[in-house]
Amino acid sequence: MRKKRTSLLALLCAGAVLLSGTGVASADVEPGYVDQFSDLALSHYAYDEMKDLLWQKTISGFSTSEIGHVEVRADHPTTRAEFVTMLVLAMGLTSDAGGKKFTDVSPTDWYYNSVRIATAKGIVSGVSTTRFAPNDPIERGEMATLLVKAFAPTVAATGAARSYPDIASYWGKANIDTVTRMGLMSGDETGKFLPAAPASRAQAATVLYNALHAEKTGLSADQEIVSVASSYYSQYMELINTGQLSGLNAIHSTYTSGRFRDKWDGTTQYLLGWQAKGYNVSIAQYGTEPTTFTLINKTYRLAQIRVTRGTSVIRWSHPETGHEGADFRMLSGLLYLKRSPGVSPWKIYRIDITP
Repeated sequence: MRKKRTSLLALLCAGAVLLSGTGVASADVEPGYVDQFSDLALSHYAYDEMKDLLWQKTISGFSTSEIGHVEVRADHPTTRAEFVTMLVLAMGLTSDAGGKKFTDVSPTDWYYNSVRIATAKGIVSGVSTTRFAPNDPIERGEMATLLVKAFAPTVAATGAARSYPDIASYWGKANIDTVTRMGLMSGDETGKFLPAAPASRAQAATVLYNALHAEKTGLSADQEIVSVASSYYSQYMELINTGQLSGLNAIHSTYTSGRFRDKWDGTTQYLLGWQAKGYNVSIAQYGTEPTTFTLINKTYRLAQIRVTRGTSVIRWSHPETGHEGADFRMLSGLLYLKRSPGVSPWKIYRIDITP
């Protein structure tokens, strides 16, 4: 019987398409697997920051007609509800407490839980005792205050103080002084802080990205972080080679999060479909040298691991039809990990693949 060969590359790519349906998430529409912006140029000052937060699922975006792409509307104002939600997601905050009650925040609102958690933890309050004003643009001074309250335990305020001529009588002057010394915010090119100016979505993403990368206390041991990546790789290969593809979802739940999980959950569903059709699937490392995992950076909640020689060969065959093939799976490059202290351990949320 003549054997028919095909490439698995299309299968792996198609795995992402399986998750292309949309559902409402907060004010945005969040596709299952996205990694591209339709309205943000590479040259934009916040491109890298917004891309990383997109992979984390700290931000989602607005759906477009193109699969895998979203609009982030970087220069649009950020509302108070949006920023509080971003802050809660970025820090992985949870709470069972009721939080403060506001007449303009209902349990059916998409931002309700974020407001509840942030108020319960004393990070944010309303514009009055009864109103939260969720749809008002958040002011830069308000954003500074929330950052100080949220990150003071993990980000040291050891930088040089700055004097801004427009904050002398501003109610949040002390917090602006502190957030400047923390290195999380600064003024404009004229030397003003502009505390009452609305913060854009790009500015909000940038300050949260900076805060997550400035947390230098309470760091995890190197091996604790590296073992997540090495365990994920070894268990992934073992499950495929023993035909236990249904177990892949469990290790994704254990070791992955964010868009990385969306991506490989889709691939898993595709492989399960082929297994159901009678195909045998196996995976092996390409080459003889072992894969290495090197921690190159860590903060309180984030880490990066460089993976070398992580390329694998996936083979599949049908014992009756003779249909078979093989393809490479590139998993060398930078792995990005995140944890939510007290809630979840380190998990892989992003990969930048290099040959």
